[in-house]
Amino acid sequence: MSDFEEGTCLTCLGTGETSSERGLATCVDCDGGGKIGSVFLRNEQRMRQIEVHVKRLSGEAQLDTQWLVAQLRKTRDALVKVMTAAQDGAPEDDLLKRIRFEANEALGMYTRKDES
Repeated sequence: MSDFEEGTCLTCLGTGETSSERGLATCVDCDGGGKIGSVFLRNEQRMRQIEVHVKRLSGEAQLDTQWLVAQLRKTRDALVKVMTAAQDGAPEDDLLKRIRFEANEALGMYTRKDES
């Protein structure tokens, strides 16, 4: 069994390409980079894919999906601002540590590190 580096895209196995009926195509999971980014970046990429697909919808389904993606972006932006404000505070403050942790849990910007 081969070992892969952490963050290697398991769809294309790090090559950035997948096979399709029309030949090689850019891997949609890693956007051709061969590496999977953070959860934060993957979520943004997925929202962009949803926006592309939703253009094919019509009526309320399209409007509702566009509204939902816009609300998600506003919420993510607010959480980034909260986390940034918490990082500007005293590093030993327990409340700010918890705020940073919870915001990062929701956003997935940074990977967890063991403190051992």
